[in-house]
Amino acid sequence: MTDDISAASPASDIAPDTSLPGDGYIGDPAVRAEWDNRYADRQQLWSGRPNGALVAEVAGLTPGRVLDVGCGEGADAVWLAREGWDVTALEVSGVALERAAGHARDAGVAVRWVHAGLAEAALAPGSFDLVSAQYPALLRTPDAAAERALLAAVAPGGVLLLVHHAGMDEQQ
Repeated sequence: MTDDISAASPASDIAPDTSLPGDGYIGDPAVRAEWDNRYADRQQLWSGRPNGALVAEVAGLTPGRVLDVGCGEGADAVWLAREGWDVTALEVSGVALERAAGHARDAGVAVRWVHAGLAEAALAPGSFDLVSAQYPALLRTPDAAAERALLAAVAPGGVLLLVHHAGMDEQQ
């Protein structure tokens, strides 16, 4: 079982890029702190169950390498690992990752936890058969860096599953 939250780059080793604006950019330390505070304010922020759209869409896929973007407390990552996927889970909140790692330990499954935003994670292009982003916080990244990283992570012939709320403000 992989329980190493620093599997790629631990947040403490990620130097803030001062060339990027701090105005709501997901790599902004203030945004990271906001997510940590959201998780710290409650014992459990989400349901603990995998997203229904993920379960339905993945049903016909052959397990391979998956990237869970914005994994939160790990429900999707743990479910995917139980289904035989090789899971890498990405999250900006260290509080959420600690909970997620605990859930994976309890379930006896292996997940690589990465404490970073998409733009900072330095993911190898084309390395995931499935990239799953369930209600991700992809807000105002400079030069669409996070959006490009999301697309680049999908392997040729792979699947990008993006689930979001309808009617989101176009500026977001």
